[in-house]
Amino acid sequence: MKQRVSTEGTELRLMEFMQSLTLSMDACYLDRDKSDMTPEQNYNATYLLTRLEVAQLVKEFKAIDKRTLRKKQRSFYQYFEPVNKWLEGFPNTLEGEEEELVHFFEGLVKLVSDAHRILHEDTNQQKREWIIKGAEVYYETDEEGEA
Repeated sequence: MKQRVSTEGTELRLMEFMQSLTLSMDACYLDRDKSDMTPEQNYNATYLLTRLEVAQLVKEFKAIDKRTLRKKQRSFYQYFEPVNKWLEGFPNTLEGEEEELVHFFEGLVKLVSDAHRILHEDTNQQKREWIIKGAEVYYETDEEGEA
């Protein structure tokens, strides 16, 4: 049975997701001198957090009655389906995988930017659909441009 959700609750969940990612990214840079972790461990922690958060979003989306979502919320969740598949293509850890780490962070910057535009009230639905199509192309293609 699909769950009904409130608009306010969904907005809060999506904002918490974005805040979690940005705080983790900030920790890699802003807190680098205050942490006992090496930069590589910090980067890997951001990677692992992102994988867990995205997988959870996709799982939640499958359990939600889509009719209870606003268009921008539905678009936000749809955006993360190809992102989740993309993340599943990475190894379990990125420690010692500098090339994969760079590839991951390039995708993460795109993810944060796109997600912000999807949630922004001034973004029309046509633009949101264009962003989702772009994500499908970007995240379903590897570094060499092959599917």
